[in-house]
Amino acid sequence: MKRLFAIMLTVALLMTGTALATGYHKDALTFDYDKKAFSITMDDHTDTEDLVILTAKDKTFGDAYVRIHLRSMDAGETAPTVADFKDMPEEVTQGEWNGFEDVIMYTVDDDAFTESYYIVPVALGDNASALLTVRIGVDKLDDEEASMKRDDMISAVMDTLIVGAAVQATGSVHIRKGPGLDYEELGAVQKGATLKYLGATETDARGVDWYKVEYDGAEAWVSSKYSGIME
Repeated sequence: MKRLFAIMLTVALLMTGTALATGYHKDALTFDYDKKAFSITMDDHTDTEDLVILTAKDKTFGDAYVRIHLRSMDAGETAPTVADFKDMPEEVTQGEWNGFEDVIMYTVDDDAFTESYYIVPVALGDNASALLTVRIGVDKLDDEEASMKRDDMISAVMDTLIVGAAVQATGSVHIRKGPGLDYEELGAVQKGATLKYLGATETDARGVDWYKVEYDGAEAWVSSKYSGIME
C-alpha cells in the first residue's frame, strides 16, 4: 500500500505524556500499544490493504480485541452512508468519532459479547481514498472493575487514533504555535511520541525546519531537530 499513496497513511497514537510500551510501524500503519496488555495476533499487509489485530492478554478481561483494517477504495467507489445499512437490524448512525467525520457506527450485541464497528472514509494525498474499519469486540463481564479497566485499556489506544502521515519525536521536544522558537509554547511530548503530520514544513531564521502537526486537536509546529517524518 505504501506504493499506492504519495502520502503515507498511518495509524498512530498522539501522545502528550507517558509513552506506552511498544511502537508499531509497518507500511501504512503506525500506532503504539501496551505490550503488557495486548499481543498482535494478526499482521497482514498487501499493496491494497492492511490488517492488524490486537488481542488482550489478560483473560480476566475475557475475550477482547481491536481489529484495524485499512483498504484502498476502488475507482468510482463512494464512502458508505447510513442508507447502505438499512436492512440491518442494529441501529446505524453516522457522525463524528475520535475526531473523524462521517463515520458509520453500529454495535452488534448479544447476551455474552459486544462488537462495535466504526467505518471511516479517509481522504489522502494525490486524490487517493481509503476506508478504515475499526472493530472492537469484548466479552460482557460480571466484574464491573475488570470491565472498566479493560475499556480504559482499549480507549488508551482508540482515543488517540490518527490517520495521516506521522512525525515522531526523536527526543523530548516542545510543541509551539508557529514554526520558530519565538512562538508560544503549547506543550511538550516525549521521545517516541507520534503526531499527525499536516503536510507543511517551514524553515526558521536559523535554518531549522519545522513540521506542521496536529496537537491536542489543533494545528501546531515541532522542530526537526528533535523529530522526523516517519518513512
